[in-house]
Amino acid sequence: LVTLTAGTIALFYFPPFMGTPLVGVPLWSLLVLVCILLTIVYFRSPGVIGWLADKRFLRRLRHRFRQVTAYSRRELGAVWLLAVARYLVFSFQFYTLLLFFRVDLPVMTALARIAVFYFGLAMLPTFTLLEVGVRCSTAEVVFSGYTEMTEQVMFAASLLWLINILV
Repeated sequence: LVTLTAGTIALFYFPPFMGTPLVGVPLWSLLVLVCILLTIVYFRSPGVIGWLADKRFLRRLRHRFRQVTAYSRRELGAVWLLAVARYLVFSFQFYTLLLFFRVDLPVMTALARIAVFYFGLAMLPTFTLLEVGVRCSTAEVVFSGYTEMTEQVMFAASLLWLINILV
């Protein structure tokens, strides 16, 4: 939820998608709607959960909706805050590695690109052995329009993956 929300906000500043109104605005609007809906479901609004559970195409997920209702809002809030903290730690690590490799980007551009990078990784299916390649490719695509130092960005993404796997 945190990655989806941060990535959606960052996509607003991503000109390749947002520069074309026919693609950017509907895509961004859909993502905002999904973020809002998932947040409502996560914090278990009974009306929305009941409505979703009754939908024919979502009936097989009914047990998942019940799992969300097993926790209090306070517990869900605590888990959400931990997810935000984890996201901020990973983003800070990536930004620090970009600085270490002297990738020259304005802070807000770097943070928006990092959010889109994590959003892209969350959307791409992968498993551990191939993850470093997917990370490098995603980093190259996301950062290539903003810096010519794509090798350093890919190395930072790879090193971040390695550090977090080893720790």
